[in-house]
Amino acid sequence: AKTHRFEVGEVIQARGRRWTPQSKLDVRTYLSERAAREERGANLLNILVAHAILVSLILAALYRMTPLVSAKPEQVMRNLNLSLLIMCATLATGRIVLYFNPDGLLVPLAAGGIRLAILTNPRLASMATMSTALLLSLQFDYSWRVLVVSGVMGFAGVVSITRVRRRGDMARSAFVA
Repeated sequence: AKTHRFEVGEVIQARGRRWTPQSKLDVRTYLSERAAREERGANLLNILVAHAILVSLILAALYRMTPLVSAKPEQVMRNLNLSLLIMCATLATGRIVLYFNPDGLLVPLAAGGIRLAILTNPRLASMATMSTALLLSLQFDYSWRVLVVSGVMGFAGVVSITRVRRRGDMARSAFVA
C-alpha cells in the first residue's frame, strides 16, 4: 500500500464500501496531514505572540531609557524617534540582505550605531544597537552568531566614535567595528 496526495473534495472512503488496506492508509495519511497543518498554525501564532512581546519589551526599555541618557529634556522625543528610525532602517536592510545572504553577517548594524552615536549620544546608541542586534538574530532564525557578531561590531563602532571632526573619524570608527 502506498500514500498519495489528496485533492480538494476527493473522497477517501465512500460510504457503504469495504475498507481496504489502501483506504485505511489513506485515512491515516489524511488525518496526520491535517493534524500537522493545525499544529503549524498554532506554532505560527505562538511565535507571533512571543515576537510581539519581545519587541514591546525592547520598545518599552528604549522609551524608559531615552529620558535618562538625553542631555536636554527637549531632545528626548527627537532622540527616541531617531533611534526608532535607525533601528527600523537596519531591520529593513536585514530583511533585504536575508534574500541574498542567509547567514546575516552582511547587515550594516555598525553603520546605524555610529550614525546614532553621532546624532544622539553613545549610551543611547549602544542600547539601540544591542536591541537591534537581538531583533536581527530573530530575523535570521535565532542565530547566535548574528547576535554576537553584529552586537560586538555595533558596540565597537559606537564606542570608537567619541567626537567627529572630520570624515576620516567616521571611517576610522567603521574600520574599528
